[in-house]
Amino acid sequence: MKPSPHTSPRGARGVTLIEVMIAVALAVGITLTSIGSVIYYQKTVSKNDRVARLANLIEGQMEKVRNRTWFELVNPTNGLMPPGGSGSSVWPSHDGPFIRYKSDSLSVELIKDGTISSTNYTGLSGKVDIYYTPITWTHEATDRLGTTVRYDVNYYKIEVIVTLDESSRIRPGTGEDVWGAVTYLSELSGRDDPEFSQRVLEVLRQKQY
Repeated sequence: MKPSPHTSPRGARGVTLIEVMIAVALAVGITLTSIGSVIYYQKTVSKNDRVARLANLIEGQMEKVRNRTWFELVNPTNGLMPPGGSGSSVWPSHDGPFIRYKSDSLSVELIKDGTISSTNYTGLSGKVDIYYTPITWTHEATDRLGTTVRYDVNYYKIEVIVTLDESSRIRPGTGEDVWGAVTYLSELSGRDDPEFSQRVLEVLRQKQY
């Protein structure tokens, strides 16, 4: 006997229901995958933005120090980095000890939320500290007469340390999220013996020994 044209076989109804369930499962899976991708993308973009802000912040703080005159740094009365600590103009000997100090006047509290005109606004929250270590290093160079001269040159080891608050964290995990960079400054703005040798060293003979 043939089935009535007005009724559907049970098998047909079962197949249709399974197809619908598979289609729904695929749609849900695709939707969840898309949402996960969007969330991951947003987190990655946000992290990259904070990394870029942090790099610009550190570079900017370094430039603020580099653009200072040597006198602004070493002045024992109101200098930013008195060589013997607060109020002291005494440099360490070339044998040390070399002591690390903090420049309180260069510390900055970062503001994450605020107006663009705010000088401390960076889009990050936390603090910036600048540490310096006075160093005396002995160099050898040749003056215009061909004489080898040994003399002491004063240096600063400069460390820019950024400690981010939890709301601006970049690294995963717990605890302080600390970032830093190091540079060196010298009273002659030189980097090595050959570079010093290219300079006129007659004025430095009082340091000869």
